[in-house]
Amino acid sequence: MERVNLPEPARTLWRLTEKRLGALLDLLPDGRPTYRFGGGTMLAAEWNHRKSTDIDLGVPDGSGLHVILNKHEDLVREQWKNAGLVNLTERHLQFEFGQGRVEIFEADPRPAVGHRRVLCGETEIHAMTPAQILRGKLERALKHEPPARDLYDIAVARRLNPGALEIAVNMLTKDDRSLVRLRIESGRHRADNEAGHVLERIPDRFRKLAKTLSDRALAAFDDSTYNGIAGEIRDDVIVVEPKTRIGTRTLRIPLAEGTAGIERHGLTMIFERTPALRNLRRDAAIFAMSLPISTPVVE
Repeated sequence: MERVNLPEPARTLWRLTEKRLGALLDLLPDGRPTYRFGGGTMLAAEWNHRKSTDIDLGVPDGSGLHVILNKHEDLVREQWKNAGLVNLTERHLQFEFGQGRVEIFEADPRPAVGHRRVLCGETEIHAMTPAQILRGKLERALKHEPPARDLYDIAVARRLNPGALEIAVNMLTKDDRSLVRLRIESGRHRADNEAGHVLERIPDRFRKLAKTLSDRALAAFDDSTYNGIAGEIRDDVIVVEPKTRIGTRTLRIPLAEGTAGIERHGLTMIFERTPALRNLRRDAAIFAMSLPISTPVVE
């Protein structure tokens, strides 16, 4: 099985808490799930673009984190008493340490498919994809001004994995994208000042990103937004060509993958809300006839 190597100091924090996390999740009503490892630490493990100190674990929606709060709170506080701060809510557990933070949250990833089973330390986990992680960061930006780390991850993603960023951005509605831009704009001064203090171990090739961080993140966000999309069937493959302000990408989805392939590329909502693509997805006869389709994205 593939092994994921976390960057320090997250690697040490995982080693110190791995067994306790397993015992903690054994308390869930249906037992321990295969949890999903995401957040900036997983991006850093793949991209080696910055230092990351935190452990972010997701369990499936409906796992019952509230049971831990309601039935085992005293036990949990005793087992984690060396953590500087313990916050427990019905869908979120947070443990603060001097070298970092461990968070467990109840939520299903978007896109719903793509994560892979890997070995982290001694534990089998699901490693979330960059698209899923970035989608979560944008979801957070709908509620709060994004921290400098998230803006930096967005800017780096445009260089290292533009497809993942496009998936994350275009799973948002037009209104949500406008709100994310507003959050970045309103937090510009704080985030740009924060960047110099919280971004560590940045490779030389990315240092310029940190100096004008909000502008870079906004540009990456806007460069990733689809303003049109074309699709057709070619030899049992759905060929989709989303257009951004800087060009057109070509995505190829085997028909055998069905709706899972559409979801993996973050196109489910676009297919549903764009009439021609909705018909393409729904009607096998249209697939078979390979009718070319070119239409603006309908918001």
